[in-house]
Amino acid sequence: MESFIREGPTYEETRPTRVLLGKRVLSKSGDVIGRVVQLRIDTNKRTLEGVVVRKGFIRTMYVCMSYVTRITEQALMLGIDPAALFLGRSAVSADGKKFGTVIALERVNETNEVVSVTVRRYFVQKITIPKEEFSRFGTSLILKSTHDQARKKFTP
Repeated sequence: MESFIREGPTYEETRPTRVLLGKRVLSKSGDVIGRVVQLRIDTNKRTLEGVVVRKGFIRTMYVCMSYVTRITEQALMLGIDPAALFLGRSAVSADGKKFGTVIALERVNETNEVVSVTVRRYFVQKITIPKEEFSRFGTSLILKSTHDQARKKFTP
């Protein structure tokens, strides 16, 4: 094949974009987020800017390429655990007791930085917890307070 290259990688050093379609997308912690269903390019810069990932039949999310750390033959690896994955997970107090279920997230613009979470307790009670009040996300949202402290602090 004849090539025309002013600067940048050679043809052999690049890959066709279609090989990304259908690839699994893995979070930083190794969870399968979904599969790539669409590639998004910046037509002005002529660069790949992100991918659309589908999880299940309905849920989709756009992931900017700055969050992609590695592309292998099998998957795209992210350097983050997307905050949206924590919806529906348990909020657990520092002493290991379930405090509620995460039902909403407030983020800084469209970044992965969480400002606060809304937790549902007892089907009707909704509590907003600022990020300063939880220590980390994992399988669950871990609060810094014990169950009794959190109940006194966040419930009316």
